[in-house]
Amino acid sequence: MTKPSTWLQNERVRTKTVPIRKLLANLLRERNLRASHLAAAIGVSHATVGRWLKGEDIPTARSCYRLAEFSGIPIEDILRSAGHIPEPAMELSCKHSKP
Repeated sequence: MTKPSTWLQNERVRTKTVPIRKLLANLLRERNLRASHLAAAIGVSHATVGRWLKGEDIPTARSCYRLAEFSGIPIEDILRSAGHIPEPAMELSCKHSKP
């Protein structure tokens, strides 16, 4: 398993969640892969990966798990990017004045 990319780490700082299509596009670019190679590696069709990259569809939970195994990106990040789990709640800071 490989480490998540520097791109992903930097993207997490700028935004709450990276859209799955952007995550996949950058993964393919960084690893110099074609969509067909990713499809074969995780057991889906090339057309399926194409729909993910166009934002027309999202990976199933099972495909997200396979993407995590293949890429080394934490499963929670991939599931969140695909919209399967919600964003973590933002902490609200309440300033109470003490009497």
